[in-house]
Amino acid sequence: MKWNIIIIGILLIPSIALADRPDYSFSDDVFNELEPFPDDFWEIKRLLSSQSIMVSQLNESYYQPEILPMWDYWAEIVYSNNSNTFGSYGIFIYPSLFKINNVQEGDVIDISALIYTNWGIQMYQGAEIYFTYPDHIEVELIKPTNPNILLSPTYPQFLPGWMQLIKIRIHVNEEKSADVNIAERFPIDEYENEWRETYQPYYTSGSSLISQRIPKCRIKLTLPEKEVVEGGNYDYSVHVILFITAITAILSIVIVVWIKYDRHKRKDRRT
Repeated sequence: MKWNIIIIGILLIPSIALADRPDYSFSDDVFNELEPFPDDFWEIKRLLSSQSIMVSQLNESYYQPEILPMWDYWAEIVYSNNSNTFGSYGIFIYPSLFKINNVQEGDVIDISALIYTNWGIQMYQGAEIYFTYPDHIEVELIKPTNPNILLSPTYPQFLPGWMQLIKIRIHVNEEKSADVNIAERFPIDEYENEWRETYQPYYTSGSSLISQRIPKCRIKLTLPEKEVVEGGNYDYSVHVILFITAITAILSIVIVVWIKYDRHKRKDRRT
C-alpha cells in the first residue's frame, strides 16, 4: 500500500541556487558555532519543500535556522544589535503536521521531523518527548533512543545541538483513523539534576502546564474513504495550536523583560 503523505508547515521557496546564507544586518558571529553553510543548501531546501526528500536524509550541516519557516521574519527582530527580543524557553517541532492517507491494518509508517530550540532562547532546555495516541495503534521512538533530550541555546549564538532529528514508527493494528500527538514535558529526575548542575544558571526545563498540553506535532492517519469529504471540512486545530504557542512564547518574553526591568529598578533605588 502506498500512502499519500502530506506534510504541512514546509515553506516553499524559489529554485535559486545561492552559495551562501543571506546578508543580515547583524553579525555572522550568530552562526559561528554551526557547521559551515552548505553550498547546495537552497536546492536541498527546495527538495525538502516539494517532499522529494525527507528530513531524515539531511545531515547536521543543514541544521541551519534558514531551514525553518518564519526565520526570514524573525531574524532581524531577534538578532539585530538593538534587539531585546529573547526568551528563556521555547521548543518546537518541524514539520508540525503530517497527514497520511490510505492507511490500512498492518501498515508500519516511519515519520521524521526536527525538534529545535526556538530562536532567541538563552537557556539550555531539558525535555522528555512523549506521545498520545489511541489503543488501536502503537508508536515508538526510534531516534533518539532516549526520550530525554537536551537542546542548546540559540541566543546570542546558535550552539550545536539546538536542532535534533526525531524519528518515530507507527504500527497500525486496526483499520481506523487516528491522531498521534507529539509533545514534551519535564525530563526525568536523573537527567534534570545532571543538566541543572552542569549548565546552571543557564538551564531550564518544562514550559507552562498549558503549553505542555499542546502537541508540538500532530500526525493524522486517515482511511481511503476519508480522503474525499462532501462540502470540504477545514481543520482549524493547527491554527489554534500555533496561536496558543505564539501567545505562550510572547508571555515568556514579557516575563523575562519585566524581571530585568524590575531588577534594574531595584538597583537604582539602592543607589
